[in-house]
Amino acid sequence: MIDGKPSIFISYRRNDPTAQPGAVEDWLKIRYGDAQVFRDTTTLSPGKEFPKEIEGYLKESDVVLAIIGERYEMVLQ
Repeated sequence: MIDGKPSIFISYRRNDPTAQPGAVEDWLKIRYGDAQVFRDTTTLSPGKEFPKEIEGYLKESDVVLAIIGERYEMVLQ
């Protein structure tokens, strides 16, 4: 938490156009502040080691918000 506000990690599928992660991100940033919200396309800097960066942000998050759109498919093995 930063300033008593939760750190929020947004998880979504990029190939699901119905998920609308941008709209959710915008609302959360208005409510909690830019520094509180993680979304890969707007938070990560180019040239960083993607899996390592994602894992670090995920570990530091207070909340993980999984956005499931209409095209979500659960894969069970």
